Order: sequence, then structure tokens, then C-alpha cells
Amino acid sequence: MNKAVSKNSALSSVLSAAAFIGLISAFVARAIAGKGDAHIIGDGAGILSITALISSVILMLIMQKLAGLEKLKWLESFAMPFAMIGAMAIVMIMAQILPADVAFLEWRG
Repeated sequence: MNKAVSKNSALSSVLSAAAFIGLISAFVARAIAGKGDAHIIGDGAGILSITALISSVILMLIMQKLAGLEKLKWLESFAMPFAMIGAMAIVMIMAQILPADVAFLEWRG
């Protein structure tokens, strides 16, 4: 009985990791090469989607390093939401700072 439970546990671990990788791959592909609606400005892949992708990765790496510190263990649970919110804030700031021609440049829109 114990052997079957460990096999199911290993299988479920592999399946959940595969589902997560597939989900992330879909988001990365949409950010880099996604085609949006031609009538909606900013719907396709462009400068802002790449900025969101890169800034969220960098912020997540920083959050993971900080969560490794002894006094900030609580940050482990909130690292991804903080990284996502931070990336969205960076994209909103970039949309305001960059000229509209550059900020809303889309190569697949």
C-alpha cells in the first residue's frame, strides 16, 4: 500500500510541475509573439508586455533572495503576488514615461 501511495505522489508531483511549466510557457509566448486585436491599442505583443515579463522575473528573483533571509520567511507566501503587482506598477510607469509611439509599439498587433 505504501508503495502505491509513493508512486501516486511522484506522478502527481510530475503532473503538477508539467502543468505549471505549460501555463508559464503559454504566458511567455503570448508576451513575446502574441497577436492581439488590431482595433485595440496595446493588445498585441510589444514593448510593454516584454517589460512586464522581464520586470516580473527580476522582481521574483529579488523576492526569493529576500525570503531566504531569516527575518523575512513570511515573504515566501507573498513573493509572487508582490512581484506581479510590482511588474504591473513598472509597466504603468513605463506607459506614462515613454512616448506613445514607443510604449505602445507592437510587432504582432
